[in-house]
Amino acid sequence: MVALFSPTVFSTKGWLLEEEPLSYDVSSKNSFPYQFYSLQTQIEVEIERSTAPSPDDPAMVKKLSHNASERDRRKKVNNLVSSLRLLLPVEDQTKKMSIPATVSRVLKYIPELQHQM
Repeated sequence: MVALFSPTVFSTKGWLLEEEPLSYDVSSKNSFPYQFYSLQTQIEVEIERSTAPSPDDPAMVKKLSHNASERDRRKKVNNLVSSLRLLLPVEDQTKKMSIPATVSRVLKYIPELQHQM
């Protein structure tokens, strides 16, 4: 009977399988992986520092101002849509509709109100 991993079945092609596998001492700061990690982390920190926008940067001030304006605009639109939603009949207020659904329902409801008058 032939063993599954006999040397005749699988050739090692010159690999030295009897040697101890390489290992790194993680507790030692002089080991290669730690030094590589440390260098990589150091490079990442330096890149972040060089690309991090400062609050005095005109582009950053413009971006923050734009973000604040956009946030205020969305808040106003949401408040107005909520007001429209409250003007709809109670059966349409059972669940919160999306903005397009609310506007669509209001556009259908206005002619209904005009027809009742």
